Amino acid sequence: MARLMGQDRSAKRAAAIIGVLAMLLGASASAAEVSVADLQAAMRALGFLTALQNRSTITVGVVYAGGDADSKALAGRTAAMLTRLKGPGSSTVSANVVAVQELSQNAVHVDALYLMPLPADGGHTVSEFVKRQSVVSISNDPGCMETRACVLLVQARSNMSIVLDTALAQAADVKFSTVFTMLVKRR
Repeated sequence: MARLMGQDRSAKRAAAIIGVLAMLLGASASAAEVSVADLQAAMRALGFLTALQNRSTITVGVVYAGGDADSKALAGRTAAMLTRLKGPGSSTVSANVVAVQELSQNAVHVDALYLMPLPADGGHTVSEFVKRQSVVSISNDPGCMETRACVLLVQARSNMSIVLDTALAQAADVKFSTVFTMLVKRR
């Protein structure tokens, strides 16, 4: 009997450890680092945006889930990487970190948004800002398409993948070159 109780406790401990590991691995997966290749592809995609052609500097707001220190740190690292890249047409990139909650205020002035993984309710805030300010939102996180928060999903993993949310692009009145729209996947 004592032996069975000991096995039961061991099984419970193992289940608890597995649960904690799953939570930790899940949290780190959702806050995965953005690759330089993803950011370079995003900057190249912005080069097809008619409003940003022939600009010497573009400002990108890197949007994170407010109140989440890990998300803010990831956004800071992403913003730092962006400032080391060339923007469309060799423009200089200026990047600042913005909490998603700040987008509901009109104090944020950017040419584009780069989205970190956001909670579902953050998608509405982003899409309303994009429509109000006529800017493009970009992410490498497929979740942004599900929440209808990004105009462009850009991933430069083993092969390049760009998905354009045509409804959000039209609602935001952002226009890309015809060649670009013919080459990307549309949603």
